[in-house]
Amino acid sequence: GHPALLTIGGLNEHKNLEVLVHAMSVIRKNGRLNPVLRIAGDGPLKAELLMLIGKLGLESNIEILGYSEDVGSLLREADLYVHPAVSEGFGIAVIEAMRSGTAVIVSNMGALPEIVRNGVDGIVVDYSDPAAWASAIELMFSDTIFRRKIAAEGYISSRLNFGVSTFVNKHDNYYLDICNLAKDKPTVSNL
Repeated sequence: GHPALLTIGGLNEHKNLEVLVHAMSVIRKNGRLNPVLRIAGDGPLKAELLMLIGKLGLESNIEILGYSEDVGSLLREADLYVHPAVSEGFGIAVIEAMRSGTAVIVSNMGALPEIVRNGVDGIVVDYSDPAAWASAIELMFSDTIFRRKIAAEGYISSRLNFGVSTFVNKHDNYYLDICNLAKDKPTVSNL
């Protein structure tokens, strides 16, 4: 079926979701892929995002799911996890994706480039450039072997570097992050 992309997080400026919406538009115009992006989250920018999706004619390609507790099954259904956020302390959702064996593309902001080594266990993309997001997504789907390799490396490095003990509080943080209530984002130093 359609390549399935997933992103998780509050619908607010920090999550930078418009760049993904514009990237999906670029991908549609290129005509090689017809992916579906599922956005799991809710927040103040929902109406604005829905308007943009409508304006670009992407209703059949982008689904806003609202807040979901069943992150595991969302990740199982996803071929690719995309994370364009501009102010992440510690991208807990990114590590969850890596630990589930899903390939990731992340923005070059905050601690994200420290978690993901570009071209090794994920792809790091300029947060503000829809065309760059579009080509990273297209690359992942045009080269299945590359995508699987990235996913496997991500799985290994997330297990090595972010052991279970790191995740004792993960569900609290995760819930807060998705509900957009976390004022103090956890950072690498205080985990």
